[in-house]
Amino acid sequence: MDRLKGKVALISGGARGQGAAEARLFVSEGAKVVIGDVLDDQCRKTADEINTVVGAKSVIPLHLDVTRGSDWRAAVETCQREFSGLDILVNNAGVASGSGIEETTEEEWDSIVNINQKGVWLGMKHAVPAMRKRGAGSIINISSVAGLIGTGRAAAYHGTKGRSPPH
Repeated sequence: MDRLKGKVALISGGARGQGAAEARLFVSEGAKVVIGDVLDDQCRKTADEINTVVGAKSVIPLHLDVTRGSDWRAAVETCQREFSGLDILVNNAGVASGSGIEETTEEEWDSIVNINQKGVWLGMKHAVPAMRKRGAGSIINISSVAGLIGTGRAAAYHGTKGRSPPH
């Protein structure tokens, strides 16, 4: 308990699934959390559920389209305004498709790349200055074993989920 006491986290794709689980864990460890997602109703519902359990305003939901720099700026500003800063970014948002290379349309490919790769870059780009103001920070970019091991399906997803080791 309290390993994240005094820390502020921003989690993309926080409305449900893994992102919501991360938000619950971070709050249980003492963090304040901003969850962003394009699923606005589910995002609010998740934040309300967590806040009810802890009996405090520990999670703030907001609309976050990870492909838009303006949404990332607003998310970081929310962290700073509501919780006085940003210490942790979890780039959790991601999408997949079951299409093979030949079946994948150019529009589908672009959408997946924009969410799974550009969204990660935009998150880091906008979070780093806020973290510098606090003197440090942690960035967690969620990848997948699917980035290392391909299949005959999900070509765009496989191509966007690998991550290089830290330098």
